[in-house]
Amino acid sequence: MTIIVAAYCDDARCGVVAADRMAVRGAGSSAAQRDDAISKIVKLTDSLVIANTGYALDAKYVADAFCQKHEGLDKSSVSEVCRFVSQTLAELQTKKRDAEVQRQLGPGFTYNSIAEACAKGVGGHFLDVLKAANDLNYGEFLMIGFENGRVTIRCDPSPQTLGVVEVAHVATGSGYHYAHAAMTIADHTKAVDVETAVFNVYCGMKAAAVSYGVGSKIDMAIVTSHGARFVPKSVIETLEEVRLAKSLKAKEKKLIREGMKETGEANTEGG
Repeated sequence: MTIIVAAYCDDARCGVVAADRMAVRGAGSSAAQRDDAISKIVKLTDSLVIANTGYALDAKYVADAFCQKHEGLDKSSVSEVCRFVSQTLAELQTKKRDAEVQRQLGPGFTYNSIAEACAKGVGGHFLDVLKAANDLNYGEFLMIGFENGRVTIRCDPSPQTLGVVEVAHVATGSGYHYAHAAMTIADHTKAVDVETAVFNVYCGMKAAAVSYGVGSKIDMAIVTSHGARFVPKSVIETLEEVRLAKSLKAKEKKLIREGMKETGEANTEGG
């Protein structure tokens, strides 16, 4: 699993999101963890990004489906894109469940068919398969975009609905409570400047790193009226230096601000 931290700033005219790259293979004591080479933050449009706490390829699946959709979708509308993402996530969840059912029972079976059978009193192995399909790691998605003069963050564990986040910050995934506590202690509000928000979100990520399933490699992005862009790696390195020094003053803010002028991209090589 992964941790995602997102926050409003500049009176909701800007938003910041961060996600690590941890991938977990297997379950229980045999589970293996590693940092993936693929970012779990994906830019869908010039003004909108999505992030997920499951597998990085889930975000890529949504992005690919989005790129292939041309008719009947207003790609400039954050709310319409949100509906599309929710529908795509529901479809992805169904495919994953069906694949798990067919892996155990063979072709011809679907998640819905064995769920109906179990509802009619058929138990045994069907119940075990149903539980295995329900226990798959679907992850949670977060979407952040700019529309009508402000940023909107949407996040919900359910793939059917991505609800609007009204509070100043949100965290979801492994160690979310540590991230939330760090943001609360920092007294983060929607009114803070961009540099402070970037720093607070980064510190929230580091606070969550004590939890199982949280990786060390972090991607960050910001969304403003000028569009969505990734935070350069050099800025993330500066954030770590500032965090260790426990000092965010005018000098440090200037370093962050100047670094943000660089062109940042998701580091696809895992560096």
